[in-house]
Amino acid sequence: MTRIGKKLNKLLALMLCTAMALSVCLLGANAAPGLELNGEEYKIGAEAVILMDADSGQILYGKSQDKRMHPAGMTKIMTSILAIESITDHTQMLPVTGTMLAPLSGTSGRALSPMLVSGETISVADCLYATLLISSNDTANVLAETVGTTLEDFYAMMNAKAVEVGAGDTNFKNASGLHDDAHYTTAYDMAMILRYALKNPGFMTYFNATTHTIAPTNRCTAERNLKTRFEMRTSSNYTYEYAIGGITGVTSSSGITFAAAAQKDGRTLIAVVLKASTNPGGYSDLKALFEYGFNQFREVTVDPTAFGSTTSTLTSDSVKVGTVTFTAAAPVTVLLRNDVEVADIVCSSVDIPSAVEETTDVSGYVGKMHFVEADGTIVELASNIALSATKTYDEPIVSTDDPAQTTAPGQSDGTTDGGNVEPGDGTTAPSTSSGSSKGVGKKVANFFKVFLIVILIIVGIIVALALLFIATIFIIRAVRRKKRRAARERARQQQNNNRQ
Repeated sequence: MTRIGKKLNKLLALMLCTAMALSVCLLGANAAPGLELNGEEYKIGAEAVILMDADSGQILYGKSQDKRMHPAGMTKIMTSILAIESITDHTQMLPVTGTMLAPLSGTSGRALSPMLVSGETISVADCLYATLLISSNDTANVLAETVGTTLEDFYAMMNAKAVEVGAGDTNFKNASGLHDDAHYTTAYDMAMILRYALKNPGFMTYFNATTHTIAPTNRCTAERNLKTRFEMRTSSNYTYEYAIGGITGVTSSSGITFAAAAQKDGRTLIAVVLKASTNPGGYSDLKALFEYGFNQFREVTVDPTAFGSTTSTLTSDSVKVGTVTFTAAAPVTVLLRNDVEVADIVCSSVDIPSAVEETTDVSGYVGKMHFVEADGTIVELASNIALSATKTYDEPIVSTDDPAQTTAPGQSDGTTDGGNVEPGDGTTAPSTSSGSSKGVGKKVANFFKVFLIVILIIVGIIVALALLFIATIFIIRAVRRKKRRAARERARQQQNNNRQ
């Protein structure tokens, strides 16, 4: 190997190391952090997961939670809650029709044994138990066609309900979870659907069950004994004492999926695991999420004064007539990670305009809370926090009905919007409080952190490009030298030939 070749190899090796370092930096900024369990980091194996507080909807952990994935059997959570909301008498007997079973012909995973047959009758309760305990496709379709009249109409109901509960990135094409390229959800959406369902006591009756027996029917002389397939609720290697219900599913495209809830010390958590590669791995991820949520978070209440106040100009036909002061309407309770201090929480209002027309409804403005990780990642704690709005007028306002009724200059009109705040005392709160000043300071610090990270990444890219340029120059020179040597060699050969 020539000296040039050795130098090129060294340069290429250096460039490779630089590229790998940059990749680690860039990927590390987007990769989900590990879970801190018993002083050690646990690495989630599933492709997408989410951990959510059932009461508030606060996200405690997420990995690719907004990525569209196939839900498999988790679909039946939506099927079941729609049936529970639509049918009040769960002893009602439902006829099984050929159109209910036709989409399942030739598919695997019908679960119920013996399978349902056309002309059989089965109760609503039996259908719900079979759908949620053993993920029966037969009974899911019976419920779907009964509620929707046709299966297609029921699918439309499923999608409408998904939007209603905040699962707007979900599209259902069947009631059972069989694979369809256009049948998808996200970990976040599925958690929102389960969160909605958990609020219904009727749903919990079936979701919380572990066994059920379906009595003989007009077409089946034997009892059908059901046992939940969600092994956290059974005596197994995956038993989890705090689990209150769960459903699992699997298709070749979805991998193994789980949607489950657990409760401990008054705290209810929802965990969704999508595309686990193995059953043990999926249950391990599920337990790790629950343990993380129960052991690594504490409940804190943030006083409304932490939000400070934001003041906007109050106008009438674009003419200033006073001010509107926005403050938090009530204390806000969130789950805060144990390694984060309350002082690290940043409170702010969202999109409050500098001027507000007098006739504008000011009850819709909200606040939010977050903290910033050491790497600059913003972690949202709460959003849509209700704000109260107090109007204070600059000039007396004379009532058209009673000229004596006026509001003195600088006094509040004694009314608020968006919260239960007592009438004003004739003064307005400062536009920026000490709490908001701290928030601004933290925002500046966080800005510089992010700015520094961006600068380092840019410098790294420039270095890599410079090395690439140098390597290219060396290569070009080496090729030219090789061509010149080849030309000289050809010339010598030609001279030798001529002499001969």
